[in-house]
Amino acid sequence: MPNSATRLAEKYRPTRFKDIVGQSHIVQTIANGLKLGMLRQVYLFIGCKGTGKTTTARLFSQLINCKNKKSIFCLEESYSDRELCSSCLQFKNSTSWNMYELDAASHNSVKDIHLLMEQIMYIPAHGKKIFIIDEAHMLSTSAFNALLKTLEEPPQHVVFILITTDEYKILPTVRDRCQIFYFNSIPTRALIDRMIYIASKENIQYEEKALRIIAQQAMGSLRDALHLLDLVTTFSGNNQLTVANVLTHLHILDDPCYERLTSAIMEKDGATLLKYYRKVIEKNFNSQQFLLGFQTFVHNILVNFIIQNPLVDGVSSVDYYKEQGKKFPKKFLQKLVVALQKSILDLKKHPNTSLYIEVFLLQCIEFVEVTSPKVICKPITSSCKLRVKNEVNTPIIPKGSLNVMEKKKSAVASSPSQAVQSFLSKTTLRPESTSKKECKLLQKSTILPDRDEVCREKEWKLLQEKKPMLKILSDQWEVIL
Repeated sequence: MPNSATRLAEKYRPTRFKDIVGQSHIVQTIANGLKLGMLRQVYLFIGCKGTGKTTTARLFSQLINCKNKKSIFCLEESYSDRELCSSCLQFKNSTSWNMYELDAASHNSVKDIHLLMEQIMYIPAHGKKIFIIDEAHMLSTSAFNALLKTLEEPPQHVVFILITTDEYKILPTVRDRCQIFYFNSIPTRALIDRMIYIASKENIQYEEKALRIIAQQAMGSLRDALHLLDLVTTFSGNNQLTVANVLTHLHILDDPCYERLTSAIMEKDGATLLKYYRKVIEKNFNSQQFLLGFQTFVHNILVNFIIQNPLVDGVSSVDYYKEQGKKFPKKFLQKLVVALQKSILDLKKHPNTSLYIEVFLLQCIEFVEVTSPKVICKPITSSCKLRVKNEVNTPIIPKGSLNVMEKKKSAVASSPSQAVQSFLSKTTLRPESTSKKECKLLQKSTILPDRDEVCREKEWKLLQEKKPMLKILSDQWEVIL
């Protein structure tokens, strides 16, 4: 079990460029710059939290002042303390006077910048002075302006490394004077490999699926991944990392839970849907994490519709998501994932998140497409009446009007489209704007008064849009559209 006095993120902080995870492009650029003697004086490191910005800045500072240029930069083998130069030993023991680190989150005033300027005046005995300004976006505008002239024309013995998580809060005049390095979010696979290495060193028995869940929750941050690994390992108490412990301690729902919710939506079973969600509330799960997990589940299923061999970044296997893709229609999943994205953004605006999500889940039932109406034909008795059903409420055609149908049989055999037009023009169809009194008058007659061509054309377009199925049968059958 890891030592309680040292967190895993601090204990396994990289001490060589080889150990930096997921930033090979930056390591290679720094290596080429030092080999070619192309050392800039102002650098800007931009990236999300936990991607190695501060660690890279410290190692870069150590490498700039390294006398043999290989003790820290060697990518093949590690060096012992005896092989480190005096400058590297000072950096390792935090006794070097050539590196000055400023936390701009708490020292962001003009006065703090003036104190930094006083340090620039002193020339080091050997090497260069490196000034690391962490959280540089927290500096005030006045502090940036006080630093601007120095960044534009820095002394030859000074190197500035600015670190930020928000590029757009850095003044454009400052960005223009820097060589910028963009740090990538660390891929899930790289996080898992790093945790496997650390777990083997700490004698932690683990399930790889549990490490995958932790890597997903870290969202590209190695520091967060190691903190979660430390937390769950301490929670288990027996040096075992299982899926059940991770799901319980980190308050995460597994994919089968989201599968049941999606099935309830497809079946339009609102009672079961609310029952499942209220079980989630009873376990005190975070509302935003619930929606994010639901969106990830639906997204992973959609990927299988588009890509033949997808690289699904999910908790379950690819085969599991392919199996789920056979259960749910593609259009339904597309509507659901878009609605989930909107609900995640709107969730912060509502004080009662549980009520908001319940209403949202019930609204998702509307995404299930209604099947098209079917033609139902059944025999009727002589006392029954022929009825034409449409989306609008049509009046009943008396039995005597069957003679009109008989006259149209020959037209149906020759031209179905003409039969439909003739049928619409001769039978009583009630427009949406027809009042009750007009309906009673229409019920007494089987044939509408003469209509103009515009009215008939509108009825024919309506019939084409709805695409009903028309079938004219004998006097003993009921015709239903």
